[in-house]
Formats: sequence, C-alpha cells, structure tokens
Amino acid sequence: MRPLLNLTKSENEFLDFFIKKTKSLENVPEPHKSKIVFDTDSRKEAMTTLNLTQTNFNFILSSIKKKGYIKDIKGVYKIRPFLMEISSDTNLITIELI
Repeated sequence: MRPLLNLTKSENEFLDFFIKKTKSLENVPEPHKSKIVFDTDSRKEAMTTLNLTQTNFNFILSSIKKKGYIKDIKGVYKIRPFLMEISSDTNLITIELI
C-alpha cells in the first residue's frame, strides 16, 4: 500500500467521505450503489459534513475527476476501485497495487 501524494487536504476529506459512504453500502449491487453514493442527498450531506459550498463541492469533484480518482460513466460517478481507505489521522489514502 502506498499513499497518494498529489491530493490536497480538502480532496482527501472529500474522498474519505465518499469512500466511507461506498463501504457502508457494500451489500448494495452496482450500479445502484454508485447512484446512491453520489445522489443529491449524499452530496448535501457531504457539503454539510465537510462545510463546503456548492461551488467548493463542484470544484473539488472536478479536480478529483481530472486526477482520475473518480470516473464518470454515462452520468454516474464511481470511485476507482483501487482506492481502499483513508487514514483520518494523517489524511493519507492507501491504494491497492495491482
């Protein structure tokens, strides 16, 4: 496992929220899980939890998509499967090397 070094603290916190959200729904089959993780209610919850405005949320989402950690498949956002977890102490994301 190696930490991802090119993410800002805000991006780490953003991904942490959505990785935890995804893991909490592990019994839900795809593509339903991805739709639930990034639905309107989850986005609002993320903005409240992370203290983000709509503009900040969209900026961080766009930045993470450009870096390749979230992909857009036919209008459904999905976190790349190699992202495993985020350390809340260090804000480092661990990945699975294939």
